[in-house]
Amino acid sequence: VSTQSTWVMKFIVATFIQGKNKFVSGARAPEDGKHGPRGVTQTFGIIQAGEEKPRRGLEKEMRWNRIVMNDLESLPFGLIVAWGSMLCSPSACVHLIGLGVYTTGRLLHTIFYASALMPHRALAFAVGILGMLTMAVNGTVGAVSPILHRL
Repeated sequence: VSTQSTWVMKFIVATFIQGKNKFVSGARAPEDGKHGPRGVTQTFGIIQAGEEKPRRGLEKEMRWNRIVMNDLESLPFGLIVAWGSMLCSPSACVHLIGLGVYTTGRLLHTIFYASALMPHRALAFAVGILGMLTMAVNGTVGAVSPILHRL
């Protein structure tokens, strides 16, 4: 369980670093432009110098590619944390709340990303992370408590 918490923290840190670098390169979604560094136009990185807008349909394709890639990055960790913490969580109620918060955050993230709503998408992402952390902490407490009681 403690290793899964380490994986979760590593994932969160890497995701934030990746997001920052995407801002700098202009590779974020267009609606992210007003929330990042000034002077960098966000176009998913698909508009070349001298072009005014992307080819028809390319932005929508890129948006759904990013939704799927984000799920492929987040959902395996969510499942690992959910299953791992379920085995040793001291509170089934806290576990279910964390699971519900994670699931809600992930569903809202997809809806907001597809609808080009920012900062809604970022907030939904944070809600998912909060749910995952809730489950991870609950599982870690359950795994460590018996050891600490023996000391």
